[in-house]
Amino acid sequence: MDYRLSFCNGRSIGWSSCGARSARLLAKIAACCGWESFAGGVPAEAGAFLHDGAPPGDVPSPALWPQLFHGLFRVVRPGNAELHFYLERDPETPRELLFFRRSISFLPLARLLAGDDAALVHGAVASKGNRGILICGASGAGKSTSIRRLPDAEWEKHCDDALLLIRHGSGYFAHPLPTWSRWFRRLPEICCEGGRAVPVDRVFLLAQSQRDAVAALSPVQQVLGISQSFVFLHYILEQGVPAEEARALKLRGFEFGRRLCRELPVRRLEATLDGAFWNCFDCGNS
Repeated sequence: MDYRLSFCNGRSIGWSSCGARSARLLAKIAACCGWESFAGGVPAEAGAFLHDGAPPGDVPSPALWPQLFHGLFRVVRPGNAELHFYLERDPETPRELLFFRRSISFLPLARLLAGDDAALVHGAVASKGNRGILICGASGAGKSTSIRRLPDAEWEKHCDDALLLIRHGSGYFAHPLPTWSRWFRRLPEICCEGGRAVPVDRVFLLAQSQRDAVAALSPVQQVLGISQSFVFLHYILEQGVPAEEARALKLRGFEFGRRLCRELPVRRLEATLDGAFWNCFDCGNS
């Protein structure tokens, strides 16, 4: 069975299994990540193939990535848009399965980002009506807690860890990527709406505080804060990628961040652990 994730700009990523064992694992991942099943083959622009067993012996060493998790799998990058994951053994622990899900979900994005106005963002997304907010912050800043505390009756919560942010037409759209914190805490797995495009009209850089407030940032602070949210996850994309291509990805991410800061309001969100910080979202809007 083949699976696909399509984005608002018309691009897509496809996954295909090559073997009974990999087919079972891929189906499980697809159910969690919101990939749609389809017939017709994996799109060449960004394809990933999951194989049973170790890679063949005739694979040239420059094309063989190091094992991304000890003894679990290897990745062959044959010099085009395709990625071949060779599953040397099944994930045996929740942490291994989590790592594999993240890798097989994120690595094909490198080719997509190389040619699009988009970025992989370390952040959380929620929406109220047709207005979406993006909350960025370092690990431990409180993104998951903040999203979880938004009133369920008013807010739809899409992701708390990672997303693909795309500039399309005159707006910005977030495609949620799997909510890893649910798996870390062994909560029931839910489908991530990866194919859903959530319009984003405000961006907040999260900081824990003794008060609930929204504060203005200088242009430099805005760009630095956004860029850090890109860099944190881009290291995943750069694994096994030639140095020149990795530098190009970083530069594209930085330029994307600069443009976003010119086109969307980017502010500092100071949030307490028990206050109604969401009432501050509209504070200071022009």
